[in-house]
Parts: sequence; structure tokens; C-alpha cells
Amino acid sequence: MPIWKAPRERIPTVTRAEIRLHLGLTRAGIEFLSQQPLDGKDGRHWLVDFYVFPKIVVEVNGATHNSFNRQAKDELKNKDLGERGFIVLRFPDREIWKNLAEVVATIKRTVEECNR
Repeated sequence: MPIWKAPRERIPTVTRAEIRLHLGLTRAGIEFLSQQPLDGKDGRHWLVDFYVFPKIVVEVNGATHNSFNRQAKDELKNKDLGERGFIVLRFPDREIWKNLAEVVATIKRTVEECNR
């Protein structure tokens, strides 16, 4: 019996910067889900790097996000999720490596503002 495998493009890859942020969020006591699917408008489906409660999306942008096509997709994702009430925060992976504490503090402040 053959074993079913997901198409390669649907298998989420986790970067080292995402692992570092995962550890930072965990240590800060911030509740989140990683590699979380979210429904967008018009039948779109998005896979977000981190879904932070109550309605915050955190994306880690590596070098692949610098291409024109990828930037257009990121803008559509931001707009789509924003229209559904999500706050989308994007951080370049180099920022996570250089200043993890400030990235986590920014996320924590955003969570606190959402809970007011």
C-alpha cells in the first residue's frame, strides 16, 4: 500500500530564526501556535509562522521575501488577514538574530494593547 505524501510546496519549513523566536516567545510566557493555518477571504488559506492570542499574526521574513512576487503575496496576505481583524507583525530574520529581546517585547506590547 503506497504511503500518501503531501505535495512538497505544502510542507511547512521552519527556519532557524523561527525556532529562535519560538523559544523567545515561550520564555516570555506568550501563548501562540506556530505554523498555523488561517482562512482568508474568497477561499484563500494562509499558513502563518505564528498565531498569537488574541488575534495577532507574526511573520518571520527571510531573504526569500525580498523578491517582487513574494512581496506582492505578503502584501495580499497582510491585507487579507487585516480585513479579518488580525494585526500582522513582520520581522526580518536578521532582526530576530540581532535583537530577539526587542522583537519579543514588541509582540508582548501588541498583545497587551489588544487585551485592553
